[in-house]
Amino acid sequence: MEKSELKNILSSVFDFEQWKNILIEMFPRVEFFTRVNQVSHDLIKNGGQAGMIRLDDDRSLAIYTFEVNDNVLIGRKM
Repeated sequence: MEKSELKNILSSVFDFEQWKNILIEMFPRVEFFTRVNQVSHDLIKNGGQAGMIRLDDDRSLAIYTFEVNDNVLIGRKM
């Protein structure tokens, strides 16, 4: 992936399909679920676990995608 292409994806409106391409290039063993395993919480409008990344040391990273409620200020929830 070209540096300019990566910059465009990272600075544009979030599109999970575009981010999948980045994850596939960065990690050789990525699994995307056919359906997102939904998470229920007061602050979340929609989202959940969307996949897994298997690392070389047999550990794994979960891939999550969320849309938060309109009244949530991300910067204040850290």
